[in-house]
Amino acid sequence: MRRSIERGFTLIEMTVTLAIVGVLTAMSAVAIGRLNSRSRVSGAVQELASDLVDARNHAYGRDTRTVVLINGAWPVGGQTRIAYWTLLDPGGIVDDAMKANAAWQSPADLQTPGGATPFRLFLSNVLGNGPAMTVAGAAGGGTVGIKQAAAMAKPNATLSPCAAFAATALGQLSGLAGFSAASAGHFPPPLCGVPADQGCTFCTGGVRGAVVFEPSGKIKLLAADGTPDWRGAGSLTVANGLDNDQQHSLSLVLTSAGLLRPARADN
Repeated sequence: MRRSIERGFTLIEMTVTLAIVGVLTAMSAVAIGRLNSRSRVSGAVQELASDLVDARNHAYGRDTRTVVLINGAWPVGGQTRIAYWTLLDPGGIVDDAMKANAAWQSPADLQTPGGATPFRLFLSNVLGNGPAMTVAGAAGGGTVGIKQAAAMAKPNATLSPCAAFAATALGQLSGLAGFSAASAGHFPPPLCGVPADQGCTFCTGGVRGAVVFEPSGKIKLLAADGTPDWRGAGSLTVANGLDNDQQHSLSLVLTSAGLLRPARADN
């Protein structure tokens, strides 16, 4: 007579199975978190780009100089966020007002010189509905650009088109005032000439500056003291300030010709 023996799982088998399930669950949670972080950053950059496009269209359509002030260290509830204000500047005097008070934090700190008509506030916004959106510490392309450019001195070195551009910039621009090696950082083609050496390349301290839209369609990038960026192009990189997620940061590229485009620097 045969005896039927029912065999279940051993304690070791159950422990191993639970451990595998736990690892897979943790990996899934991390992946979902990264996806959410990237989505939030992308949405914030798109929102900023949309408001900048509106400012550009207003300048062109209404034949009125329009300025977007940016403060990447605006305090909100114990956190710092990216805040910006769109101002109408028909008299072209925002530059002078910024120069008169380079420590401004908002439009309220800018006084119109000579009793001119006050700036009209067209829009104000703070990025990040929930987690704070901040200016990233660096766009990530600057150091890479320098390393690839330095590879020109090595035999059989292969350079990407943008790395070759950076190497040329190192040789041709090193004698210009205000040039630093970090400005050889680059974005992928066709944005090789756009600097990517810090979170906001035209801002003072990397956080405060302005984007000026002329009625002609041209863009001018200003530091906090109203000084124009001599490079004629710049980038502002947004990161999730809640977890300081620099890996999933996204940049908004701006050029003097009026181009506004999200991009990621080479890494």
